[in-house]
Amino acid sequence: MGSVAGQEAAARALAARMLADQLTPRELAFRIHQRFGHELPLVERLANLDDEHASGIEQSCSVRRSR
Repeated sequence: MGSVAGQEAAARALAARMLADQLTPRELAFRIHQRFGHELPLVERLANLDDEHASGIEQSCSVRRSR
C-alpha cells in the first residue's frame, strides 16, 4: 500500500478535494475508509465515522423492511 508518508499525502489530497467542494464530507469519509480502512492513524476517526454512517443506514433499512 506504500509508505505511511505516502498514504498520509493521499489522505490529505482527498481532504483538499473536499475543501475545494469536489467531495462531500460523506464521500471523503467513505473514500478514506475504502482506501485505508482503520490502519492509518491520521484518518482512523474518518473511517469510524463511515462505520457509524453505514450502521445507521443498515438500521434504517431494517426498520423500513419490518413495517
